[in-house]
Amino acid sequence: MKAHLNIVILDANRFFAMGLEVLLTQHFMQQGYPPAFFSDSYDENADLVFQSHSLPSHTLFCRPDPRQLQFRIAIQESPIPRLRLPVCFHEQSTISRRIGVQALLAEVDRLLASSASLPLCKNCPRCAFTLTARERQVLMALSWELTPQQIAKSLQLSIKTVSAHKCTAMEKLGFTRNSELYHWFRRGGLSIK
Repeated sequence: MKAHLNIVILDANRFFAMGLEVLLTQHFMQQGYPPAFFSDSYDENADLVFQSHSLPSHTLFCRPDPRQLQFRIAIQESPIPRLRLPVCFHEQSTISRRIGVQALLAEVDRLLASSASLPLCKNCPRCAFTLTARERQVLMALSWELTPQQIAKSLQLSIKTVSAHKCTAMEKLGFTRNSELYHWFRRGGLSIK
């Protein structure tokens, strides 16, 4: 294990996230590995990622940097989900919000002891992109650094329609900020699929 751990907790339930942060801090400090936490934003340099299934950004598991060793734990609302979604190929473990403290720490230790991150998979059934052809065209043009006006002119659309396609595509991909979209473009963007 590294001398220091970078951990990110992506969960809208701040009470759960803060409790998890306190628990992990105590656990890793006792083991001599001081953790650093990143909150509310995905960090590709994180060693350990906890992410709620309920967040729209669940596709982040399917966009890891293949050179980065990263462990990913999904958080589900209850031990028996009502809706059975296909498992994301990049989830290495799934925990329930109702998991006990000892079981949680044992699962984290088991995962970190395995020292093997999953390989990058391009066709995950859960996180597969479902972009329309027009959304792909708009994203491709944005990746070429065209302005919305240039895109609208070349695709014969209004500027508002271009903006709507971009916003819809960002939502499908799990992005909330333009900077996340452009960072994704720099890492390969549409060519990852």
